[in-house]
Amino acid sequence: MGRYLTILWLAIAVSIGPAGAAESLVINTYAIPPLSTKEGTGFYDAVVREAGRRIGHNITIVWQPERRGIRLANGGEDDGHYPRIASVSEEFRNLIPVPVPIYRSIFVAIAKRPDVEVKGGWKSLRSYSVGYPMGWKIFEKKDEHFGTSVPVASPPSLLRMVDRGRIDVALYEKTAFGLIATKEGMTHLRILEPSLNSFDLHLLLHKKHASLVPMFAAALKGMTEDGTLRKLCPPCAESILGPD
Repeated sequence: MGRYLTILWLAIAVSIGPAGAAESLVINTYAIPPLSTKEGTGFYDAVVREAGRRIGHNITIVWQPERRGIRLANGGEDDGHYPRIASVSEEFRNLIPVPVPIYRSIFVAIAKRPDVEVKGGWKSLRSYSVGYPMGWKIFEKKDEHFGTSVPVASPPSLLRMVDRGRIDVALYEKTAFGLIATKEGMTHLRILEPSLNSFDLHLLLHKKHASLVPMFAAALKGMTEDGTLRKLCPPCAESILGPD
């Protein structure tokens, strides 16, 4: 009996783990460097890790292609996904947006030709061939306004297409465009004014972690208020709070 009790207690101890041990979550992202990296060391990654730390959770960040990542999270194979507009939860119903954003994204039209203009917003695109990243709902939902709709698999390919005249306009996120254009040597492409739209981007958690949503929200709010957001992710803080 004594040997049996010893084994039982050892089994219980292993299942519980050390007192106060942090729980782990696997959260995936599709964002590009330096906002996110495959090593999980980007600006967004630092924000998500710190929010997790503040609520007692270790965050393992995994890079996944955009559509695959959100499907893995929605299916519960991963615990969460970022960054996304909150409305994607209408399609991916197992995912709950953390209400405090990690970034405010500005969506713009990009062109090479000097005669291309979008002064009338989305409706200005009706006479143009318009490329955008495949799977980006914000653009897919507006394709009725495009002369020709051209979904493209990768952002660098998208910019090369507009640079080579294969499409008239590329639609993308403003900060991310600047990063890719610099890397790919396409800074001669121009952002058209005014911008088309802006949305807050959020961390999404699988519904099995619904109890953590308000905790993550409180952690992110605290990081915004105490200056941690600006320290860890200057582009995040500037997009939400404005310049320092």
